[in-house]
Amino acid sequence: MQKKRIDNTTPGEMMKAWRAVSWVSFAGNDMSSSEWEYVGPHDIHDGTILSVRQEGGRLDVAIRSYEGREFTIRFLNARDIRSRECVGMRLYSLSRKKTDEASGLYAFANWFDEDDEEEEGAHLRSLELAADGFEEIPGRPPAKP
Repeated sequence: MQKKRIDNTTPGEMMKAWRAVSWVSFAGNDMSSSEWEYVGPHDIHDGTILSVRQEGGRLDVAIRSYEGREFTIRFLNARDIRSRECVGMRLYSLSRKKTDEASGLYAFANWFDEDDEEEEGAHLRSLELAADGFEEIPGRPPAKP
């Protein structure tokens, strides 16, 4: 039996959804035709996850953009967090599944090129969660005392 994720999809279905979002965007079509939408700052694309830290209901994801800018995406009331070797993952996007609920399902889409086999298992890296929203914070979060 294949493991289901927080939104009741399998890992393969999640990747197909991300690719559908990517295709819709590149094709110049309306993003509303997809279940997923891009959220967050534009320079998440081609960025890299530097660290992930959970403290209570807060989840901080520190990112370095392709241009070298460091910032943190702070998720509020984060829960159902699922990750697999996400630190060091190159990012395609931060996407949110469209729902009518106040909280949302978020996924950092892995920017993995099948021709770029620089690291075994890099295509399996993932980070997804449910949260009540997020905010962008300049720089990395302060270290724990």
